[in-house]
Amino acid sequence: MITKILTKLAIHKNTYIEAIKLLEKKDANYSVLLVFSTIFNGFLQMFALIGVIPLINLIMKKEEFLKTDFGQIFIYFNITNINHALIIIATGLILLLLIKNLYSWFHMGLVTKYISSCSIKLKNKTLNEVFVSKYEWIKSYNSQYLREVVFNYGNAWATQFIRPLLILINDFFVIIFILSALMY
Repeated sequence: MITKILTKLAIHKNTYIEAIKLLEKKDANYSVLLVFSTIFNGFLQMFALIGVIPLINLIMKKEEFLKTDFGQIFIYFNITNINHALIIIATGLILLLLIKNLYSWFHMGLVTKYISSCSIKLKNKTLNEVFVSKYEWIKSYNSQYLREVVFNYGNAWATQFIRPLLILINDFFVIIFILSALMY
């Protein structure tokens, strides 16, 4: 079954629907966790990009900053010195960028662990499928082709399907969050 699917993947390249069927239930559940982690990562990236706006606004319009809605927050906390507000906003932005980068690093570790796990499981399934196949089927393929299917297509499926899909989801949510923030 798996060898037939991998053969179709090799012949029809990028047959994503059949590739998704190769995921086990545990992997599918973990991929849902990764999607939520990706959404949170996109949310942090959006905050990091949008966080620059108050800093630029403060630098460009120092006199008018405390009259804006965001400037009223500083007046509420009795911070009326523009230079103190500039230091607080810059420090907050630096901390936000640090948190975003640390979480992105953690998230990429989760993605890499997941991709390697999927690749190993797919190789094991394919190798077991080859071992239990009928001799006539094995005889119809040469050993070079079987080795290539077992060892190369598992990596290709994991790195060329799953990773770009998660990156695409992350970029999609970053765009959605930024557009919604700009519309607001």
